[in-house]
Amino acid sequence: MIRPAALEDAEALQKLHADPQVKKYLGGCESPERTIRLLNEQVSRFQKRGYGLMVIIDKAGGSIIGVAKVEDSPLQRPNHVELIIALLPRWRGRRGKGAGREVTRAMVPWGCEVTGADWLVGIVKPGNKKSLTMLRALGAEQIEDRKPPDGGKPEHVFILRPDRLSQG
Repeated sequence: MIRPAALEDAEALQKLHADPQVKKYLGGCESPERTIRLLNEQVSRFQKRGYGLMVIIDKAGGSIIGVAKVEDSPLQRPNHVELIIALLPRWRGRRGKGAGREVTRAMVPWGCEVTGADWLVGIVKPGNKKSLTMLRALGAEQIEDRKPPDGGKPEHVFILRPDRLSQG
């Protein structure tokens, strides 16, 4: 299940953002106070725009296992809206049965519908092999490698079209 993030999700989001892999590829929140401040901003933004930060909930146990976010792309091009997904470790890369694929399949059509975009963009940092594998298996099209604003190694840019997502 996926739902908009709420202020009561702060503790679970702090746990997610403390994960070394999330920190490495997406950044993290150093303190509970910063998590709450950022969560307040995200909740407000979602209420105004109708899209933004959402939490991913385990169907069986009801606990938060990750986040998905639809936001304006840092590529700053027309019709480019980014999809970001972060999962707790035990939910990553489960040989094609992972939550990442299921969430991506749900978020791409929804994100396109609420933003009016024809596709969503996925930006993958170097070394994030699980995300690269997942996007390729889903039929995402790599359109470029771009130099990130911090001057680091090139990031891989994919587009995800609702009508081209595979079940892979």
